[in-house]
Amino acid sequence: HRDLHSFPTRRSSDLYLWASTLGQGILRSDQPLSSASFGSTLAVIGGPVWFANTIGVSAPTGSQILRVATAGVSQNFTVSLSLGSNTSCGNWLSVSPVSGTTTATSIAVTVSYTVVGLPAYSNTACNGAVTVTAAGASGPTVTIPVTLVISPQPGY
Repeated sequence: HRDLHSFPTRRSSDLYLWASTLGQGILRSDQPLSSASFGSTLAVIGGPVWFANTIGVSAPTGSQILRVATAGVSQNFTVSLSLGSNTSCGNWLSVSPVSGTTTATSIAVTVSYTVVGLPAYSNTACNGAVTVTAAGASGPTVTIPVTLVISPQPGY
């Protein structure tokens, strides 16, 4: 959870950014978000995504919200998944919606996991990614890493 209330007071119409991407540090903007804030007009706010689950103790599913925004213009986008190479994780990752159009505000994209059907002795890490691509053949792309750490049910 990021503390978005630490920014100075500004007009309610201004949009500020607090986002991180694994390996790229944290970007904090104390100025209103604009197309000059990015190399492209596409931003995904709220990553990286990290989940932890203990089989039989934690709820078998969970989710986190990412926000997709564009600076200055409405833009169509698509969302795709990469499940990584750990086959013991099964089909653990999903996202909704898989496409949308940004407007004057950011659009919520829900990243969800499930451990339903995994053995109680599962003890592994599942790595994947959520990729958001702006419309058009040369549209900008933002990839957010996703990790799920699974611990076995107590007693295994």
